[in-house]
Amino acid sequence: MTMEERLVQAGIQVNGKFDVDRFFQTLARILSLRENLSITVTVHKDGEETQDAELFKTREG
Repeated sequence: MTMEERLVQAGIQVNGKFDVDRFFQTLARILSLRENLSITVTVHKDGEETQDAELFKTREG
């Protein structure tokens, strides 16, 4: 189920587009400055899995 479908089911109306990549990049920058760390973000598209996701699945299941 996509994020838009979840929002519609919750009764939330979405107007326009939300730039997820930009949001998390900004959040990472704010946290990096606050915590004096280097935080990076990688945003994956829906349905795209990484090796980490496979690792978590094997640990959970």
